Amino acid sequence: MALGWEGSHHTILVDNMVKGSMGPGIIMVKAGRCKIVRNDVVGNAEGIVMVQSMAEIRRNYLADNKNNGMVCEEASQPKVIENFITRNLSQGTL
Repeated sequence: MALGWEGSHHTILVDNMVKGSMGPGIIMVKAGRCKIVRNDVVGNAEGIVMVQSMAEIRRNYLADNKNNGMVCEEASQPKVIENFITRNLSQGTL
């Protein structure tokens, strides 16, 4: 599920099941001031991936992803609050 690309701001993703992606469950690229709240992100290649993005990531369940639960790259500035990150095969958060 792609959330925002360049110029995308104030996108909100709430109460979803994101499961079984061969890539990231949720990816943000150059997205500003997005909110990802109370989502289950399980069984993907990666859980949540941010590239040059700002997001509030709150109360999500990130589990059983084949690599990382969450990846923040290239000057991303997330607010990561009260997430449950477990049983990912690599890092919980990178």
